[in-house]
Amino acid sequence: MNNNISTELGFLEENFPEWYHNYDDSKNNWADPYLIAYAMAYSAVLVTQEKCNLGATNESNYKIPTICPKLGAYCHSDKLISKNINPDTAPFQCINFFELIKREKLYLPHSE
Repeated sequence: MNNNISTELGFLEENFPEWYHNYDDSKNNWADPYLIAYAMAYSAVLVTQEKCNLGATNESNYKIPTICPKLGAYCHSDKLISKNINPDTAPFQCINFFELIKREKLYLPHSE
């Protein structure tokens, strides 16, 4: 934890208070705000397998790939691909594991 991450956490808490405080005793260590704050602070690529739930009407139900585009991030997660946000100029990115594998070529070449 440092000032950069603390600043971004404060921004998340201020702008998405229901989501930010969405934890209970069953979630002893809810990391979502910290992961997003880190990505925001360091223009990082956040990798998650959470499903996007853009239709969520209650802020407390937002998943990582739902909140990231609301922050201007480029997202590539299951059914959501940011078409109007350039990944090279976005403040940070949120992608799924399949996109990570594709980008980093973490697969064996197909042999015949």
